[in-house]
Amino acid sequence: MVLKDKDLVARCQAGDRQAFRQLVEKYQQKVFGILYGMVRDAEDARDLTQDVFLRVYGNLSSFRGQSSFYTWLYRITLNISYDHLKKAKNRPLTLMENPVEDAAISEDALAMFGQSNFRGSPQWNLDTQELAHMVGRALESLSEAHRAVILLRELHGMSYDEMAQTLQCNVGTVMSRLFNARAAMKKAMEPYLQEKETRS
Repeated sequence: MVLKDKDLVARCQAGDRQAFRQLVEKYQQKVFGILYGMVRDAEDARDLTQDVFLRVYGNLSSFRGQSSFYTWLYRITLNISYDHLKKAKNRPLTLMENPVEDAAISEDALAMFGQSNFRGSPQWNLDTQELAHMVGRALESLSEAHRAVILLRELHGMSYDEMAQTLQCNVGTVMSRLFNARAAMKKAMEPYLQEKETRS
C-alpha cells in the first residue's frame, strides 16, 4: 500500500522508523538534484543530502502540516545549501564534477530553451554532454535565489504557489525571480544555442 506523505509523517511522529525510510527513499534523489544544482559538487551534494534528512528527522515532531511535507523538505534543502555556499564562498566552483548529474539536469532544461524536439536524435548522447556543460556554467552564473527558482520550477515542476511556500515569499516575487533567472540562463546559453542551430 502506497501511503501519502501526511500519513507517513504521522507515522514518523508516532515513532515508526520504517515510515521515515519510505520518505527518504521517495525524496532523496529529488533532494540530491536540488543540492547538486545549487552547490555544483556531487560529493558535497551527497553529504548535504544526508544532512537534510538528519535535520528533517530531528524536526519532524514540530511539523504541523501547515504546508505540504515536500515544500517544507525543499525549504530545509535550500537553507542547507545556502549555509554551505556561505561557508564555501571563497572556494572556486569546479565545472562538470559529475557529467551524469549535469546531463540529468540538462534534459529537463531542454524544454526551457525550446530544444525539446532535439531529444532522441542520433546526436543526443554527444550533444547532451555539451549541453550539460553549458547548463552547468549557466547555473553557476546565477545568484543563489535565481538558481533556486530555476531548479524548483524547471527540474521539479513546482507550481508558483508551491514555490512561494518553499521560498517563503509571495507569488509575485517568485514570478519576478523566475522571469529574471530564465532571462539570465538564456543569455548565458545564447552562444551555444546559436552555434548548435548553425550546425544543424
